[in-house]
Amino acid sequence: MVDVLLLLGSFLASYLGFALMALTLDRHWRDITDRPKPDRQLVLRIGGYGLLVAAFAMVFVSDGPSFGALLWILGLGAAAYALAMTLAWRAEWLRPLAHVVSQSAPAGAAAASPSPRRPPRPPSGVGTPPPGARRVARPPGAPPPGKRPPQRPPAGD
Repeated sequence: MVDVLLLLGSFLASYLGFALMALTLDRHWRDITDRPKPDRQLVLRIGGYGLLVAAFAMVFVSDGPSFGALLWILGLGAAAYALAMTLAWRAEWLRPLAHVVSQSAPAGAAAASPSPRRPPRPPSGVGTPPPGARRVARPPGAPPPGKRPPQRPPAGD
């Protein structure tokens, strides 16, 4: 029973560690909350890495060095995937964590106003060339790219 609890604790520590590291990015912070972002990215990253190390310690104690390392790697992948899906579909589930992080910030660490939102990116056009690409003009009457010119019957019959 203790092994199962340590394994679940390892997964939770990995998930929270990745979540803390995700909160250091402006995009994820804006997706989760409208509060001003605290100026503590280094502290959040160190906390995230510390939780990943704690996750390794839990599986190391539970299953030993060889199998524990394997479980840790698999748990990292599962936690990263779970966090990516949470950020994609239910980012508001991470609001309590953002609230705790912003409340624990020292006075004056947060900006007076929230960071301005960036305008949405235009969709990448299908027909637009990548930046820096040359456009090559087609000769008049040439078929569009990807289509073959019509075949002419052989002359001489």
